[in-house]
Amino acid sequence: MTHAYLNGIAYTLGEEERSHETASGFGTLNVPNRPALWGWGHYRQASGSVFDLMITAARRSLEAARVKPGEIDIVIFCHATVPRYEGPPSAAASRMLVELGLGRAFPVSAGLNGCAALLCGVVMADGLVAAGRARRVLVVAGDVHPADQNRFHRYAIFSDAACACVVSSTATEGAFELLAAASAVDASAMAADAGFSSELAAQVNQAMLVDAGIPASDVAKVFCNNVFLPITMLKESEGGFDEGQLFTDNVKRIAHCYSADALINLADHASAGGVRRGGHYVVAADSPGLRTGVLLKAV
Repeated sequence: MTHAYLNGIAYTLGEEERSHETASGFGTLNVPNRPALWGWGHYRQASGSVFDLMITAARRSLEAARVKPGEIDIVIFCHATVPRYEGPPSAAASRMLVELGLGRAFPVSAGLNGCAALLCGVVMADGLVAAGRARRVLVVAGDVHPADQNRFHRYAIFSDAACACVVSSTATEGAFELLAAASAVDASAMAADAGFSSELAAQVNQAMLVDAGIPASDVAKVFCNNVFLPITMLKESEGGFDEGQLFTDNVKRIAHCYSADALINLADHASAGGVRRGGHYVVAADSPGLRTGVLLKAV
């Protein structure tokens, strides 16, 4: 089996930074107005389309991974929401392939996984590379919050963003080896738009750690959704990790970027010099009734 590596994580945010008080829906929830407790701060709003954001993130990822567009075999497009298409969805995919120069890349879509979509795309790419069916897969996710829905939700403030990475059979500078991955589902909770599940988190975390043969204490950092701080602390602590292992800096800085949170957080931590070669890192994503996680090793 071929080893797979995650390369060139890159992202772009909606160009306008706004304070949490301006988010539609703010003040409608019966919760204490304590920003420090919840992690309220800023969110990002885009003026263009989600595909503008995705093209920018994908181009940055290819550059960071030192991969030429013509070397990409497959592109996996990931969305937590249904994008606004100007015409058929295939036209949007065509635009992205053409503008990025991905003339031989076959398009694939992952769109039923909510805020776990990007990591589901990474897991799909891992399988394709490990099986030898592709050498390089570009995974790109993007979401712009629907204008007719409140940004301030009961568990997060939603931001507009896109994030991309290249999963390949070779590692470039700053890459991560994909050691293990796991997913869990509660189908009834998906339909009910229930909250996040500590039980699903524990299932996924345990499966990854057992597969890799390491204890939870060997994980240097855990990167997950930028939802309100008490939710993250409770979910991940009951899922087997300590508070000190959790990266939560971006909850206040950029809010919840749909499925892009975990990789954006990892990229920021790496840029700040927080990643050490040989260290183990978990990226995980939750959506009501869903949990996906990937265990990485910095190479």
